[in-house]
Amino acid sequence: MSANAHTAVMTDLEQRIQDGRQLSAPRPRINRIMEDRFYGRKPRVDIQRAVLFTQSMMQTEAYPQVLRTALAIQYMMEHIEVVIQPHELIVGTAGGPGRYCVLYPETRGGQFPRDLPKILKAEGKAGYAMTQAEVDTVLNEVVPYWKGKTSHELYLNMLPRETRRVIYGDEEYATQGLIFDEANNAHTLSWTGSYEKVIREGLESIIRELEEKKAVECGYWHLYRYDPRRIAEGKNPFQLDSKEPDTSKVMDFLMGENRFASLKNNLPDKADALYAKEVEDVKARYAKYKKLAEG
Repeated sequence: MSANAHTAVMTDLEQRIQDGRQLSAPRPRINRIMEDRFYGRKPRVDIQRAVLFTQSMMQTEAYPQVLRTALAIQYMMEHIEVVIQPHELIVGTAGGPGRYCVLYPETRGGQFPRDLPKILKAEGKAGYAMTQAEVDTVLNEVVPYWKGKTSHELYLNMLPRETRRVIYGDEEYATQGLIFDEANNAHTLSWTGSYEKVIREGLESIIRELEEKKAVECGYWHLYRYDPRRIAEGKNPFQLDSKEPDTSKVMDFLMGENRFASLKNNLPDKADALYAKEVEDVKARYAKYKKLAEG
C-alpha cells in the first residue's frame, strides 16, 4: 500500500498526531484549557485529599466504618481548596489547579515512605512533581495513623504466611515475589469474591460470620467444648479450642459494634475506662478457661 493510500484512511485523530497538532480540538476554549494545563505540564501529587481524609478518620474512631467514610467525604468537601480555573464551564477538582493525582493512604499508605522520596531524588525526571514540604507532611501527619490499618496490610494479614512469602517475598509492598499479584498490584480492592457463597448465604450472613471471627480472634468470644463422656475415660471434659487471643484487636471489634461504639457519645467520661476493663476481662476469661482445660 502506498503512503498516499495509507494517509487517505487515517482517522482525524491519527492525522492530527502525524501533523504535530497534538490533540487540538475544534473549539478554541478547549485548546486554551489543554495548553494551559496539560501540554508540557507535569502532574502534581496533591496531598489535600490524603491529609483531610486522615484528619477526619482520626476524629471518628468511635463510629461504624460506613459512617466514618461518609463523614470523611463530608469533611473533605467542606475543607478542600475550591478551584475555578479560566475557560471552565463546569468547575471543581479533587486536587487543586492543573494536572494532579491524589493519594489514598487507606489503601497503600505504607508504601509512601518508600516511594514519595523517590520523586524528590529524581530531580525533575520523575513522572510527578512534589515538594519536600509536601512529602514531610504526608510522612509525618498521614502515614503514622494508617500503620497497620491500610486495606493492603489487612489483606496481607489474611494470607497464610507461606502464601504471603510466595507472592511478596520479604517486602510487604513489593509488586511481586515468586509469582505476580496482578489483582492487588493493578487494582487494589478488586479481589474476586466467592459469588456462590454470597448468593447462597446472603451478604448479611457473611458479615455476621466475619464479625464472629473477629470476636474469637480478639478474645471477646472463646470457643470451647464440654463432653461429660470423657470423664469415664479419665479425660478432662472441658476442651478449649480458642488460641491465645490477640487483645490488641479488642478495641477494633468493640468499635464495630454499635452498643459499644455508642459509649463514646452516651458516656464520654466513662467510655475509655469501660473499654480498658473489657480488655482486662478478655484476658481474665481466657486465663480461666485455659486453667480449666489444663486441669
